[in-house]
Amino acid sequence: MKRLDSFKGVSLKEYFVTKEGDIISTAKGKPRKLKPNDNYSGYLYVNIKNKNFYVHRLVATAFIPNPENKREVNHKDGDRSNNRVENLEWVTPSENRKTSYDSGRKVATTTLMKNRIKELERENKELKNKLLGGKGVTK
Repeated sequence: MKRLDSFKGVSLKEYFVTKEGDIISTAKGKPRKLKPNDNYSGYLYVNIKNKNFYVHRLVATAFIPNPENKREVNHKDGDRSNNRVENLEWVTPSENRKTSYDSGRKVATTTLMKNRIKELERENKELKNKLLGGKGVTK
């Protein structure tokens, strides 16, 4: 476990990250594991001091050397929720895109977002029906 001194200009001295991808807060005294949120593209993030931080970036920054100052973090197995240090690597934007296309993950991402949009549209339609007293909404 490593202390997160600062990230993106925010002091995080009361927070720790593990090699398994857990974020631990000691801000209120007793250590507690933060529950990550999903950004609907599969990436997990935690909210610290009213700012969102991607878990994979926190893990990579804490545990993976980046001597070439590569800007992006790749999930080797394609599972964006798998933030274990052995599943992450620093890559350039072009390396990241190439990996996504070569593995077919780019298509999966687009499908995931389209499915989420359909789900939200369905929920919106149901809510409109409920608000209008069941009179029905065509669009």
